[in-house]
Amino acid sequence: MGRKHDTYISFLNAWTSGSVGIPQNVDIERTAFIVEAMAYAGYKTLREPVYEISFKAKGSRDTESERMIDIIFETVYMDLNGIYNFGNSYDIVCDAVIYKKPFMSSYEARATSIEKAIDDFIKVISNEN
Repeated sequence: MGRKHDTYISFLNAWTSGSVGIPQNVDIERTAFIVEAMAYAGYKTLREPVYEISFKAKGSRDTESERMIDIIFETVYMDLNGIYNFGNSYDIVCDAVIYKKPFMSSYEARATSIEKAIDDFIKVISNEN
């Protein structure tokens, strides 16, 4: 894939249907290692063929469409708030954009819980819990 583009941003929907079911009575360290190894192996062996064959060769109709697919993948990002919905703040944004509800009053009503959720998240990822 080519270079990054300053003029494009491609939002990746965080709400996908991928999941892994793990029984509760397993060796969690071993299972986590195996699942991570499988994910890495899939990424290394499947990503490129799926991208080149399914998306570009079969999914596009011309070289301009192929280049647009490259641009989308080069500029993709995921919004952490779209994944974690800190204090229901993602819902506030959706309500404002989709249903034209007031943003600031909804945000101000939940500001404390939003900030606490963000602080808790930072503690967890920083191993400060």
